[in-house]
Amino acid sequence: MTDDRPVQPKASSYFANAAAGVMMSDVVEATVEHLRREAAIGAVPAAAEASDAIAAGYAAAADLIGAEVDEVAFVESGNRALAALIQSAALQPGDHVLVDRTCWGGTLHMLSSYPGVIVDVMPVDQHGRVDVDAAKAQAHPATRLVVLTWCPATCAIFNPAEAVGLLARDLGAFYIVDACQVAGQRSIDVRNLRCHGLAASGRKWLRGPRGTAMLYASREYLTTTQAFMADQFGQGRTDARRYETGGRTWPVASACPSRCAPRN
Repeated sequence: MTDDRPVQPKASSYFANAAAGVMMSDVVEATVEHLRREAAIGAVPAAAEASDAIAAGYAAAADLIGAEVDEVAFVESGNRALAALIQSAALQPGDHVLVDRTCWGGTLHMLSSYPGVIVDVMPVDQHGRVDVDAAKAQAHPATRLVVLTWCPATCAIFNPAEAVGLLARDLGAFYIVDACQVAGQRSIDVRNLRCHGLAASGRKWLRGPRGTAMLYASREYLTTTQAFMADQFGQGRTDARRYETGGRTWPVASACPSRCAPRN
């Protein structure tokens, strides 16, 4: 007699980190425990109890990318982080934007929504990476923003992020890096990148929960742009258009006690 029972699969390796990594056991336990605490006492008291852990999270995120704590925010997704950074640049008709060939479709869609903004794709070398020298020929005085996908989800290239940062500096343009596929794979130092903004997903190579991401905005970017849809915790009451050191500009959770209170 044959055994018709289904064969149980053996343990296998997981290769889908570019979409979402497998959470580590302590991440799962911490997430579930906090949800249980919220169910027991409510979201606001549970957040207050977790204030030390939240503050430690901001410090760890800043340390991970070589930033200051007040340059980092936690948001819902890499898409949300990129949207906030790009929309804060307040692009106007006639502005010029450079992107890489592997730029995520959602980012291209955001940029295409700006009437009169010109978007050009930077040339690539024989390996498919951004050719920085050739890209210089595409730039002109109206180049206001450079957006680079450091490593795409669809192929194994790593674009020369530091060299593109030098190009953006020479052009006097803002520089935003999509590092969603890099954080957790390679070390990141935003000072070496010379970037004004950076987005990193929590769910991919960092193996955090879905619905988490990190946004970096340099103090220069925060003082020369207006944060897109900043809330009362992120912006000081004294001047809604200016960033104040020590404030959180883009955090999303209204009950997050780690944010600085508005100044009187």
